[in-house]
Amino acid sequence: MELIELKKHKMEDEIYICAQCGFCHEVCPIYEEIGWESASPRGKIYWLKHILKPGPLPVIEIDKEFANRFFQCTICGHCSEVCQTKINTPELWKAIRTEIYQRGLWPDVLNELIEALKKEKNVYSMPNDERTIWAMDIEEEIRTKVRKKAKVAYFVGCISSFMGRLADIPLSTVRIMEHAGINFTVLGSEEWCCGNPLFLAGASSLAEEIVRYNVATLCKLGVETLITTCSGCYRAWKQEYPEILKEDLGFEVLHVSQFLAKLVDEGKLKLRSIDGVVTYHDPCEIGRHCNIYEEPRKVLENIPKIKFVELPKTKKDCKCCGGGGMLKATNPELAAKIASRKIDETTEVGANILTSGCPACKLNLMDAIFEREATVEMLDITEVVARALGS
Repeated sequence: MELIELKKHKMEDEIYICAQCGFCHEVCPIYEEIGWESASPRGKIYWLKHILKPGPLPVIEIDKEFANRFFQCTICGHCSEVCQTKINTPELWKAIRTEIYQRGLWPDVLNELIEALKKEKNVYSMPNDERTIWAMDIEEEIRTKVRKKAKVAYFVGCISSFMGRLADIPLSTVRIMEHAGINFTVLGSEEWCCGNPLFLAGASSLAEEIVRYNVATLCKLGVETLITTCSGCYRAWKQEYPEILKEDLGFEVLHVSQFLAKLVDEGKLKLRSIDGVVTYHDPCEIGRHCNIYEEPRKVLENIPKIKFVELPKTKKDCKCCGGGGMLKATNPELAAKIASRKIDETTEVGANILTSGCPACKLNLMDAIFEREATVEMLDITEVVARALGS
């Protein structure tokens, strides 16, 4: 059976170099929960081998069961990190998801995602002119920022714009910028989804209009630096956009943790001490995918008298929270089980404040905290800094 997307991405060799060693079993959050070989990276690659060159086993069909198994994945990249043969598993999983999409075997919820993006330009099917609903309490301040020319732009992202429980992330970001005297702009209703859900789901072919629109809109405003608080938005802007455009964006893209570290270096943040024992969870999309590890730690460690502790597994070895790779949309119960393990890690090191640099991480971990009735507070790194500023 032919897998066209593997050929197109020149990834057929990746299948055959798998040594079937099983190192990936030890780090895969899906395998840890499900326990089936077919849920592990090694098992999935074995499926693909058998499809490309059928052996004595019964013929494996690319059907709904096959599709669902390949969407039981957070695309966290941990399997690639430990792979002895250096297989680029995140790109492999995305290529297979593209194959699944092309064959019309997507999980049904993703068809709703496409319709939402086509109609409203966001993943929540909400009117896009409500993108500043998060700024309800500072409406007058934000109105003066929307679509004005500025060297710095803040790309809020769908999840923080529309999910009320995450509104404190953009609110904190605005407070920090004002404290540091940063002249910035936001796109408001002219901000479209970054397209990352399409990239992760295997439908990157549908994202070109989004990419070109977002870049052109920012360039019109004379933007030189783009700030994102969403790790998914950051990865999309840094990795996917240049690949589609085949050229430089024309402006710098920074995750907010990098921007905050820069402000710390420049002495623009007057941070005060905060109560609590704080730990930090490395989001997969800015961590393993983009190698941003030191900047958020620099920011946290520069808060006076802070008690900062590390989780048992950190940086490239950090365990995924379960909220990425479209898993929360397609398998919410599985995402919740993975998040619950992160709460165990947090309490194990004696922390009562868990922080991260990703709204998807915050949302999934908040749900786990609520379900567990845990005495842990989940904060984005922008919220921790805003608290240290007294905002």
